[in-house]
Amino acid sequence: MRPLDEGKQTDFDQCKAEKSELKDRRQGRALLNAVWLTMRHYPLNDAFYEELPADLRPHYEAREKQ
Repeated sequence: MRPLDEGKQTDFDQCKAEKSELKDRRQGRALLNAVWLTMRHYPLNDAFYEELPADLRPHYEAREKQ
């Protein structure tokens, strides 16, 4: 079997990446919803947003638009 070219993304890799992004979005929303529903003593305000890791900020922004 011939090895794959280094750095070349296959259809499988692209599909896997898309599924991973979808999973990450779902987990991000689930985390923010859990905080909002069960930890009301933590306000989801600007201070909360500033403390979020960069990966979670898009989920927070999407939630704020709802």
